[in-house]
Amino acid sequence: MIEDEMRNARMIGMLKPKLVEGRYGPAAQIQTEGGKTYHVQVIPFRSQTTLQIFDPTVENGLFNLSEARGGSDQLDRVFEVMDAAYDWDTPAYRQVCQELGLDPDTNRPMYKEHDKSLVADLEQRIKWGGGGDDMHLNELIFDLLDLLRTDQAPEFYAYVKSKQTLDHWSFKVSKSVFEDAFSRVDLHRISSSKPVFTAIDFLPSWEGRGYSASISLWSIADCEQDGWWPQGYGHVSGVALEPTRRDLAIETVVRRLKGQGVVFLSDSEARDYLDQEGAYWAFQQGSWQCPKGLQPRSPSASEQLLWRVKRPATPLYEQRLK
Repeated sequence: MIEDEMRNARMIGMLKPKLVEGRYGPAAQIQTEGGKTYHVQVIPFRSQTTLQIFDPTVENGLFNLSEARGGSDQLDRVFEVMDAAYDWDTPAYRQVCQELGLDPDTNRPMYKEHDKSLVADLEQRIKWGGGGDDMHLNELIFDLLDLLRTDQAPEFYAYVKSKQTLDHWSFKVSKSVFEDAFSRVDLHRISSSKPVFTAIDFLPSWEGRGYSASISLWSIADCEQDGWWPQGYGHVSGVALEPTRRDLAIETVVRRLKGQGVVFLSDSEARDYLDQEGAYWAFQQGSWQCPKGLQPRSPSASEQLLWRVKRPATPLYEQRLK
């Protein structure tokens, strides 16, 4: 009977501590011989896994861990793992999780098969407990590891921060491995947990007198994969100034606006436009707004009389009509 119970894990299941809803998800509730209750949880930090012990009676759960040492055999086995180096595949870590009824693979990162050797290389470069440059390099490594994961979407802000770090490299190590990892990020899957704001300057045109448009990506839950919100910005049209600052968000907005007919002009093209067609649209609107340093030409008295009865050449508008 005992062999049958062990074979079917029924007795082992009875020995496992009770699972409760802890501060960060499922927690194994362990009671010491003195009657004190602690919660043990698997809480991954970035791409690494960690075992954590919390005091459920404390507001933030944090306490002096030395108070729990020696309180019970189960807690001591948790401390043995925590005191040693361990990762997702360390047998002692996986064994103690099984004993506690916790999932050792909670939020474990997943990667493409051909990225795994590069991921291992990056992980080996993490310097735990390092400060200064080591800490900043660790941040880049963690960001790159997150960006390469297939179980979650790459974060826009992590991508931008990584690019800035690589563009202004200051570490005393070769950046080739980090550039290789960055080049493998799937840009088609990038998302953002918070809105990404951009600004587009529109010039006087048949659509209006010009304005600075604030366009945000990932601003609502049902936006497109690239963050675009068709219901909110699908009506936008006219003539705009080509942005001088370019990043992934700006490029997405420009691509989307071009797709729905917005004409983008360089600075020199905008000046020519505001001397010709743009001057007419500004005159028609009666007032105008333009970026600093750009203003439409003021028509002569004869042009004003003519423009009231006849529209001059407006090639961009004609192109729009077609």
